[in-house]
Order: sequence, then structure tokens, then C-alpha cells
Amino acid sequence: MKYTVKKHAQEQSQETYKRFLQFGKYFCYVVLFLVIVMSWQNWLDDGTGSKGDPALFEEYMDRIEEMKEEMKK
Repeated sequence: MKYTVKKHAQEQSQETYKRFLQFGKYFCYVVLFLVIVMSWQNWLDDGTGSKGDPALFEEYMDRIEEMKEEMKK
């Protein structure tokens, strides 16, 4: 009886491990596919060229000064 329980547990763990590897493989395929599609569509591309708007520079500097005042308190 002890041998059959151990054998059954071993078979079940091997089947679970096989399914886990299969899931991991297909998950990686899906992620890789999504990354390729996103790169074709330029989803992660910043259209502004990562440059700030010069019209907002004064407001930005005012907020920086306000934050400095708050930190001094």
C-alpha cells in the first residue's frame, strides 16, 4: 500500500510539473507576441519627444518654490 501511494504521488507531481512547464511556455509566447505587436504599433512611444512645454515653465518654477517653502516648515 505504501508503495502505491508513493507511486501515485510521484505520477501526480510529474503531471503537474509537465502542465506547469506547458503553461509557462504558452504564457511566454503570449507575452512575446504582445511585445512585438506593441512595438509595431509604437504604443510605448512618447510623441512629445520627452520635452516639456515652455509655456508651463513659470508655473513649474512657482510650484518648486512652493514645495521648498512647505519643506522648510
